[in-house]
Amino acid sequence: MKTTNSKVEYLISIVLITLLMTLSVISTFGQCNSFVKKMNRESLSPFENCEGVQMAKMYPGDSAIINQELEANRTYRILIEADEYLGLISAEISDQLNDGVLYINQTSQYIDLRSIRDRNVEIKINIPQKFTSNKIERSGCVAVAVSSGLVEDLATNP
Repeated sequence: MKTTNSKVEYLISIVLITLLMTLSVISTFGQCNSFVKKMNRESLSPFENCEGVQMAKMYPGDSAIINQELEANRTYRILIEADEYLGLISAEISDQLNDGVLYINQTSQYIDLRSIRDRNVEIKINIPQKFTSNKIERSGCVAVAVSSGLVEDLATNP
């Protein structure tokens, strides 16, 4: 009898652990969804086509890579926002061929770039390392929004 009770207790503990992990993941994405809804999208205003928003829960010292397809003769604005706790994040745009992508403008809020041909680029997001006295790492949400417009349209509406 004792072995049957042990097996039942073991199965119940596995189910509870799985349930807690699932609820934790759902809570995290809910938290980041509300963060995305609060993003300041005013800087995307001259761009009509929103290519999409990607979000992630990140920790200090993390980095992430987003692959983005660029179409020829379009200008792109990449808006990156993060929870204040994560500090000043940095972004790097890399092009495998190192040609055809022209950086037009980069501010602390967004990056503008132009592509003269169709290609894929990588957007690398780096979160600075942060050391705390209590050794408890806190996470934060990071959101990346990409919008685009035709080069001709943006020349008259910067």
